[in-house]
Amino acid sequence: MVEKRTLALAVLATLVWASTATGFAAYYYINFQDLLTVIGGAPIKVDVLIDYGNGTREWHNGTVLFANSTVFDALLSVTKNVKFDVYPSLGVLVTEINGVKNVGNVTSGMAWMWYYWEKESWNWGPEACDKYILGKLGPHSIILWNYTSYSY
Repeated sequence: MVEKRTLALAVLATLVWASTATGFAAYYYINFQDLLTVIGGAPIKVDVLIDYGNGTREWHNGTVLFANSTVFDALLSVTKNVKFDVYPSLGVLVTEINGVKNVGNVTSGMAWMWYYWEKESWNWGPEACDKYILGKLGPHSIILWNYTSYSY
């Protein structure tokens, strides 16, 4: 008699545990799906290279960002020492990274430019850094911030 009772209690306890665990799993799965909707999808990884133009380079590999993050968000996630100007119709222009400032005038000088890696080459950023969504490049992007000379 005791064996049947013990077996019945064990089965009942297992059923209660399985039901509770399934309920918690469903609850957290639904909340996770809601969170993905809020952040725009699954997180992405980005590698950020900062090239100071003097031979000094800093790699920040495997930085995890929200799916709808921009190139500017990626920069701000790897360094907090960034200065920039905002032009409402154009977007953000980075003017300084880690104490290295843009210099020059409208026709020539040194400035921070951003590039992305695609098909085995660096491609110049097609728009302002705060406008370009990293998800366009897939789940793992490679970005370069290059302090370089320019002339027009």
